[in-house]
Amino acid sequence: MRQLSAQTSPLIVPLNGKGSTRIDWDSGSPNVRVQIFERLTVAGVTSPWGPRPLVDPAVKDHYTITLRPGEVYEAMMFPADLFIDPNMVRTEEANPLEKVRVFALLNRPSTVITDGALPDQQDVGGTYYARKIATGSMPTWATMQIGKTPPVADGAGLLQIPVPLEIIQKPLAVIHDFEATPTRGYVTNSTARGTGLDPGNLYFAVVLAYDAAGNWEQHSYAFTTLRQTIALFWKDVKTTGSGFGHLGVTVYEGRSEVDYWWRRGNFTDGQTINMLGTSVYQTGPRIVDEDNRVISVELRGIRFRSYPSDNDIAKSIFGPDTIKIPVGRGRETVINREDIKYADPVNHDNLFSKDFSYQITVLVEISYNP
Repeated sequence: MRQLSAQTSPLIVPLNGKGSTRIDWDSGSPNVRVQIFERLTVAGVTSPWGPRPLVDPAVKDHYTITLRPGEVYEAMMFPADLFIDPNMVRTEEANPLEKVRVFALLNRPSTVITDGALPDQQDVGGTYYARKIATGSMPTWATMQIGKTPPVADGAGLLQIPVPLEIIQKPLAVIHDFEATPTRGYVTNSTARGTGLDPGNLYFAVVLAYDAAGNWEQHSYAFTTLRQTIALFWKDVKTTGSGFGHLGVTVYEGRSEVDYWWRRGNFTDGQTINMLGTSVYQTGPRIVDEDNRVISVELRGIRFRSYPSDNDIAKSIFGPDTIKIPVGRGRETVINREDIKYADPVNHDNLFSKDFSYQITVLVEISYNP
């Protein structure tokens, strides 16, 4: 498995002392060689990225780093044959195979956060969690962990989310504006990548801020995301081909069929059937999980032909077509968005035929409430 990780992070170091940890790296394949760039921040000053000497074949190994309080070590791993200079690219755009960050803290907390530690200084949506913290005139680095499991204290006494959904790291600044929308299998465009917290669920967050001297402060929070309401309105149906047939739309939550609309009768080529206000699907306010997270619609129709001709079939060729659910602060509410879904023509041999198909325009509304 591909890896670039520290055995201990953060390091807890006594005043005027230092601590060490092992960095393990693995390309994930004996046939893949890599290169590692690293840099160190000391007293708030960050050195340029430089290559880490690796023994050939650069496939898998480990090394040790040593830090004093307030120092930060960073490393990024790239394919060996990639000609890249991380100093010429913004760190967040470098697109490494893996990356790691280790910082050294003093063994006792102190006051670092001057604003943002109170529970009401946050913004909770249906698919995101946002919090802004300030550290006065002293610049700090900051991290926020998000997860569904309560935080626990590690061996050094720091709170950690056992199975974090996301860890956000912020650069040196006096104000840190966090927004968590962990990658969770949401569909926000034509692919199933997407991001988002699940609506109506209890989550936990841990914020840690630390400065160049190793001083640090940490706070934890619990919050429940807003519940989700989705409404689908069938606006109109447009047909290609004419005859007597059956047009249908099935709605799914995850893999479960939850609603079905159909129309049976005669239709003509190029006909537009106005359906606005005659058929509505609505779900919510609801709690979302992996079983009902994705809402999709599948179209299937049939035009009846006289024997011995085979009936014409039209359907969503690739199965249920997902309703796109935008996520994140300022993006999740949807009002009267028009989505067009298609039933493509198919004959009994599953080959394309051009004489029967239809499309339906779906009006989509999405909102969030407690």
